[in-house]
Amino acid sequence: MSDGQRSSPGTERWRFEADRWDTCWPTVRDGTVYVGSTDGTVYAVDAADGSARWRFETQGHFATTPVVAGETVYVGHRSGGLYAIDTKHGTERWRFDGGKRPIVADATVYTGGRTDGCLYALDAATGDERWRFETDGYVQRSVRTADGTVYVGSHDGSLYALNATSGIERWGFETGDLIRSPPVVAESTIYVKSGDGNLYAVDANDGTEKWRFAVGVGDAPSAVTGSTAYVGGGDGTVYAVDARDGIEQWRFETEGEFRFSPVVVDSTVYVASSDGTVYAVDANSGTERWRFAVGGEIQTAPTVADSSLFVGGHGGIVCAVDANDGTEEWRFEASAGDWSVATLTDSTVFFGNYNGNVYAVARTETGRSGAIEVRDRSDRTGDVEPAEMQAGSCESCGADLPASGESEFCPSCGVHRTCRNCGMNFAERGLDDPAYCPECGAEQ
Repeated sequence: MSDGQRSSPGTERWRFEADRWDTCWPTVRDGTVYVGSTDGTVYAVDAADGSARWRFETQGHFATTPVVAGETVYVGHRSGGLYAIDTKHGTERWRFDGGKRPIVADATVYTGGRTDGCLYALDAATGDERWRFETDGYVQRSVRTADGTVYVGSHDGSLYALNATSGIERWGFETGDLIRSPPVVAESTIYVKSGDGNLYAVDANDGTEKWRFAVGVGDAPSAVTGSTAYVGGGDGTVYAVDARDGIEQWRFETEGEFRFSPVVVDSTVYVASSDGTVYAVDANSGTERWRFAVGGEIQTAPTVADSSLFVGGHGGIVCAVDANDGTEEWRFEASAGDWSVATLTDSTVFFGNYNGNVYAVARTETGRSGAIEVRDRSDRTGDVEPAEMQAGSCESCGADLPASGESEFCPSCGVHRTCRNCGMNFAERGLDDPAYCPECGAEQ
């Protein structure tokens, strides 16, 4: 669809047919949609019209979510192997045989070892190994970076704090079972869930335990905002816990379980349950504000933007819901298949589907066709080269911006500027679209 055409919200703008079904988040950068497929292929698709720009075949299966930083897209495959690909031409820049999922921060790519329990730090430009840190268990997605420190959880049950430059261990903290979910960094505390059923609050400076709270088995990370940690338990209960002392403030029970982190926006906690329902819960009291039945098992984490909530369900369904009252705004149904997770721009929702298609669905009625990028829902936790955005200009495209803090997105290229939960300005902290807010810990 050309830029001059308009689409009603919830209608298909284009679809791209991949050779195999898609399994990961589409990543949208500079007018291009990057997506990985179960056959190990990475596709670059024009975000405006859905035409193919290039394809790259890895030597494995199940390509992970692409991570784009600068002019390079990083992607791994689950059988072990990491690739750096030129974003313009789709040619290989380097490969690393020992890694899986890439996490990029400060010109470094961090990746867990395939079978050896190591965390590797690689030069983002060359792929050369800078250091490795060995644990006694697998390292999956449980990695975060903040303030010169890498926090990594291992299947050996320990959380480690490492010097980001040297890889030297600063401290280690033992839990009672394996750690699979990424830790949340908020101020001077690290929050991490363990397979022993506890949420731990650990002092970021020395690795001592501040408190623990029993939530039951489950891997979904917590969301921390202000003085409260919100976490979903394995029994379908959502807990609000005082982030300072671990005392329960309230609990809210659903009929399912949680695979996704709670989403906290203003004074509402949104949770997606395996019972096929999205719940909106008052963040202060824990009382239900509304609930919305998707119509099938929920396959995606909910995304809230501009007073709308977006969620996908089993059978190729994606819904836009009014975040204030839970009424359905529109619904899009593809051919049979499960949704992968969604990426938003100002005008378009991009979804991958297990039926082998990538869809661009109109989010708003506008002549713009979705070539701008707002959310890069990859494993990236920081910039390869920290942004130097100044108030009044966008570090990505150079366009004029409103005063700092007045615009959530760049009006020209769509770069995400502020936290959806607490409003912290990422540009002022030298960040470009972090996966988690370093101030409140909310998933972005």
